[in-house]
Amino acid sequence: MRLSRAALIVVTLAFCAMPAAGQPCAASMIALRVHDARGDVMDPAGLRIEYRPLPARAREFAVERREISIRDVPPEPVPAMVWDGRGLCTLDIREVVIRQGRTVLRLWMDLNLDARGEGRPARFVLDTPPLASGTWRLDACRLPPAEAGGFAQIPLVWVRVSGSGNPRERWQPPFGCDTDRER
Repeated sequence: MRLSRAALIVVTLAFCAMPAAGQPCAASMIALRVHDARGDVMDPAGLRIEYRPLPARAREFAVERREISIRDVPPEPVPAMVWDGRGLCTLDIREVVIRQGRTVLRLWMDLNLDARGEGRPARFVLDTPPLASGTWRLDACRLPPAEAGGFAQIPLVWVRVSGSGNPRERWQPPFGCDTDRER
């Protein structure tokens, strides 16, 4: 089948107008700073940390322990667990479970970050409640605006749901947020 030159030009222009699937996006990142029982930031390296959802593909996001500086000014870097978005430019964290010995801290959150169309990096930091057994729900309906040159602080609205980190506890979404809310 032969296409006329005009038809070939129309098809080419239509194809070029479509958004590229591998389109680069600004860096998307959420750093979780873990606090010990006294409230001091602790190194998550010695903890067992589980999270949901898991990436469907390795290129969606990576989770690793990393030293971060909250601002680009030279403060001392602090250790954190970092969800680093890549690939599809989105990042979701629904639940994080932190274990240290018999202590089980279960964090319910509904953080969804979409860095498509962001002209600058979308980097956020979230602090845990002090490390103790219990289940906590993050009641933050929206992420704050991204900050240039640093991490924006996710508001600390942790609500204690129970005194145990029991996995049979029924998951709860953030309270007081509409299901079709903007992020």
